[in-house]
Amino acid sequence: MNKVASSLVAIDTTERLRGLRSLMEDQSYNIDAYIVPSEDAHQSEYIANCDKRRAFISGFAGSFGAAVVTQESAVLITDGRYTTIC
Repeated sequence: MNKVASSLVAIDTTERLRGLRSLMEDQSYNIDAYIVPSEDAHQSEYIANCDKRRAFISGFAGSFGAAVVTQESAVLITDGRYTTIC
């Protein structure tokens, strides 16, 4: 295992995903898929900790990517800089 891999900490996001999916089930929202981008509402260059929604829901804190959550799955999409290193 390299230095980067040994410094990574796994984050269990099961309860966070469960909470989001619970809201998605509410028919008043009518949400089939929820996209969580890297950007904040203002597309700021530097994101405040309170706006790091993708990191919160996925545990991925890289500089670029998006999470897509449905009732059946959750997917993280990013560029080639990030690969599985464990």
